[in-house]
Amino acid sequence: MDQKELLEKIKAAKSAEEIIEISKETGKEIPAEEAKRLYDELRKPEELSDEDLDAVAGGWRQGQLDSIRKILEEYNAMS
Repeated sequence: MDQKELLEKIKAAKSAEEIIEISKETGKEIPAEEAKRLYDELRKPEELSDEDLDAVAGGWRQGQLDSIRKILEEYNAMS
């Protein structure tokens, strides 16, 4: 599974537990604490500034996608 497909699956997850199951498919299980942090980041409600609105891509704020990538990179670096 490539990174883009992994991000799409994680964005669609309905719980932190589902994120853990998705990560198991990659062979690198995300710890429960990291899965919760990732899930919470995805669900964080925020008002968007004009700059944020300009950065929206496919319904997801770029900052959220960057946070997801950073969490995954940190986890991969630990593995």
